[in-house]
Amino acid sequence: MSARERSRTGWAASWFQRCPASRRAGSRSLAGCMINLTSGPAGATAATLAALGRPILHHLDPAFGALYQRTAELLRQAFGTRESPVILQGEAVVGLEAAAASLIAPGDVVLNLVSGMYGRGYGHWARRYAREVIEIEVPYDSSVPAASVAEALRIRPDITVVSVVHCETPCGTVNDLDAISAVVAGHGALLIVDAVSTFGGIRLTTRCPGMARSGTGWVRCCSCARPGWSTGRSRRRVARPSTWGAA
Repeated sequence: MSARERSRTGWAASWFQRCPASRRAGSRSLAGCMINLTSGPAGATAATLAALGRPILHHLDPAFGALYQRTAELLRQAFGTRESPVILQGEAVVGLEAAAASLIAPGDVVLNLVSGMYGRGYGHWARRYAREVIEIEVPYDSSVPAASVAEALRIRPDITVVSVVHCETPCGTVNDLDAISAVVAGHGALLIVDAVSTFGGIRLTTRCPGMARSGTGWVRCCSCARPGWSTGRSRRRVARPSTWGAA
């Protein structure tokens, strides 16, 4: 079985075992909604679809402010952090680009891990802001070994930022964030994580105090029906607070 097949099978099996309704019904559905168990857009629950039909609140309405605060607090719990998350009114790619623009400074050397098309794409954003971008690239049916990250950091001790895609949507491969974040933490670098395909579906706990998790997706594991907002949070003072707004 290839790395891609193992990652997809393990993810799906883990999710299905955690879903009591699906186990009882003997099928992969929940409340009448078919669950794809893939990294692509998933069906939304009835509650989500009903919420989309409610009247839109004006952004200056006190009710909207209260809703935003409740949502931000729930997101903080979902992220498992003390810091307040950032909510951006745009699809996940907005959060990913905002992280690059705000967290990568002109003097930074970025190590970008490429295990698929989204990892390669993040390198393009990083090059806009960094002094230099170094890449570790593996075949699209493979994951980036933490040992390769450690070796790159040993060779280039001036690396200050590491960027990684947790799960590459098209090929389904999952990078080992626990192992990679431990290596990055030991080096003292900032870790930027694209968690679009995994937030809400795969555990994202890491051991890197400088991790900035960005670009979480809400049309995949969280089944929020359509793109329209992006979230992120940072554990380090950002390079450009005016464009990111996380602390």
